[in-house]
Amino acid sequence: MSRISRRRLVLSVRSVGRALALSLALSFALLLALGSSARATMTSTFVDAPFVIAGSPGGNFQYDAANVSVFVNPAITSWIAWNNAASLALANPLCAGGFCLGPGGFGTDDFIALRVVNPGGSALTVNLDQNNAFGNSFGPQNVIFGTAAAAPDALRRSPFFGSPPNVTTIFNEAGTHNAVFTTPGIYQFQFSFRDAFPGGAGHSDIFLLKDEGQGLFGPVAPPVDIGGGLSVSLDSGQVAGDLVGGDPCAATTNTGFEMGLDAQSLGRLPRDTKTCTARRSFFFQGPNPMPANVFGVLDGMLIADNQGDASVNVDMALFDSNHVLLGEDHFNLFIDSNLRQLVTADVFEDDELRIQALLTPGQLYEVSTTLRVSAFGGALGAGRSLFSNTLEYVIAGEDNNPLADPTRSTRITSRDLQVPAPASLVLFGLGLATVILWRRGRAAS
Repeated sequence: MSRISRRRLVLSVRSVGRALALSLALSFALLLALGSSARATMTSTFVDAPFVIAGSPGGNFQYDAANVSVFVNPAITSWIAWNNAASLALANPLCAGGFCLGPGGFGTDDFIALRVVNPGGSALTVNLDQNNAFGNSFGPQNVIFGTAAAAPDALRRSPFFGSPPNVTTIFNEAGTHNAVFTTPGIYQFQFSFRDAFPGGAGHSDIFLLKDEGQGLFGPVAPPVDIGGGLSVSLDSGQVAGDLVGGDPCAATTNTGFEMGLDAQSLGRLPRDTKTCTARRSFFFQGPNPMPANVFGVLDGMLIADNQGDASVNVDMALFDSNHVLLGEDHFNLFIDSNLRQLVTADVFEDDELRIQALLTPGQLYEVSTTLRVSAFGGALGAGRSLFSNTLEYVIAGEDNNPLADPTRSTRITSRDLQVPAPASLVLFGLGLATVILWRRGRAAS
């Protein structure tokens, strides 16, 4: 596995082990508080002010035009639509979520020919917000990109001279220009306001709304500036695996996720095996491709005595938005004991997993980590595997990278105990005390 110098400033995605507080009362449970989920972010771009023309020849005459350019990453964008306000301000219980895309009424007079040009130059023009000679709306109205399930509903109401008059219609529609949203980059939105029938024409305020926040597993939070013109956005994450003490085995945080497992077994009890998988996608934005490291660091303890055993296995992988594997690394540690012998393994956070990859601006990536712990007490022995893990997204060089701490190491020790074999439970208690004292020592250092 290739390595790059820690003295280079790189975008690092690292797992930093953190000790979990231990007590004998909670020795069979690990409680993790749930982190707050990230929320989607809607932004608005002003397109055009209200405009009215008194005399129009009709015949799809263009009476006004406006263009805007907006950065769009389709992988994390839920929907894009035009609206008459900078937010979803039209309240109506008939629309999903209680708010509709406007402006209501029969919309603009008479329709918008919208041309969208993607970063590669491909373009698509579709007529939006159409109505007939009686002001009754038909066809697609507001939504430019997204699915019908993700995008808000649009509301229209026919005028008093409509046929039929004063009828409210809710349009649950998908994006009209989905086909051209193929890659992250600057998209041009070219609005052409047209009048189909002779007479007056006009439109209201026009805004372009973009709900940017749908990652692989949920809404993506607003971008976090990490310096050097770079930013990272995280989604709300996904966790699968064992429940520990009634709580999930992992929890999302503002910078990644935390996970932890505790497997324990006494003599004559079945093997205790627990597995936790946590996944999180992140959107990377910067001026240029950036070399990155994915760091994985464990923090924990293995204990085995009197023919017991304990083990820990970690698999870490990095994928692109098409779920193509970009790199992976693994860590495995197993201990077992002979009769009347206590074996412990302290993992001091330097058994490091590392994946090297080149991140492309405007792309979505997924980090997946699976933690497995197992313990077996044998006939009269005991085993325990207790590990915690935290994933964070940071920029780090050697000076501020905790992985550069020279005190980290893995220490495996064994010693003979001149005690009767039935004392396995007592030995297990001694092992727990050893863990607690070690943690206190680490905290004081």
